[in-house]
Amino acid sequence: FYIDPDELKENIANMLKHTQQVSLKEITERYGVTRGVSEVVAYYQIASKERKHFINTDFEEEFVIQNYRSGKMFQIKLPQLIFNR
Repeated sequence: FYIDPDELKENIANMLKHTQQVSLKEITERYGVTRGVSEVVAYYQIASKERKHFINTDFEEEFVIQNYRSGKMFQIKLPQLIFNR
C-alpha cells in the first residue's frame, strides 16, 4: 500500500482552515486512519519538517487503529502532535 503525503497534508490544511491549530487526534477523528500505524508515522514526518508544528512530549494521546489486513483493532499512545497554521 502507498501513503500519499499530499493527501495527509490536505487533511491538515482542511482542518486548519477553521482554526489556528489542530491536533493529530482531531484530524484522525475526522478523517480516520485507513493505512495503519504507517499513516500515523507519516503525519509525524510531515510535522518534523516544519518548525511551526509541535510535538508535545509532555502529553500523550491514545489512538485506536485498525490493521487494514487483519481487521484487528489496537490502541497506541503517542506524544501529542499539534499542527499550526
